[in-house]
Amino acid sequence: MGKDKGLDSLRNQLIGILSEGKSKKELEKFLFLHEDGEIGTFFDKNIVNINLVASEDGTTIINIYSNLIFNIPVDSKMLAYLLQLNSQSLTGAFNILFNDEGNEGIVSFSYAYMINTVDKEIFIKSFFTVGQIANYYAKEIKSKFGGLTIKEYIESEGIEVSSKKSKGGKHSEKQGESEIKEVWE
Repeated sequence: MGKDKGLDSLRNQLIGILSEGKSKKELEKFLFLHEDGEIGTFFDKNIVNINLVASEDGTTIINIYSNLIFNIPVDSKMLAYLLQLNSQSLTGAFNILFNDEGNEGIVSFSYAYMINTVDKEIFIKSFFTVGQIANYYAKEIKSKFGGLTIKEYIESEGIEVSSKKSKGGKHSEKQGESEIKEVWE
């Protein structure tokens, strides 16, 4: 239970950092919590997620990731392209999650690091790096190999993005498709 409280405290610190300088209305369009406690943020045309994992030695792993392209056909050319990008990357890595049949997947980009305490500057730089890479390569990968961007995927599936009030976490509400479209328009 102590680990959960530690993660909750860290999650609140990160939410505080992401919330700085934003009005309540801006936060409602920008920041939400997934049901599993991950932090989700809209970053231009993508969503950047932050997952926290407690390790046995008392450190915490911060995994910042963005799912770039959904339902992308998986073939050797696309996999080779991702390997080439990974060999050139100084931070983070491109990943693919396969569907059950193994013929389509989700391309994501992630960067993870271990901490004992939050360094605001490192966190913000890591967050923006993942967001900027996601924005650039979502367009690049889609134009070369097809698939759906996060916006297209959400619209095609009729998915609602749940959001929980970031300050205080007192209640949650649903963010409907019209609000999602507003964020991206």
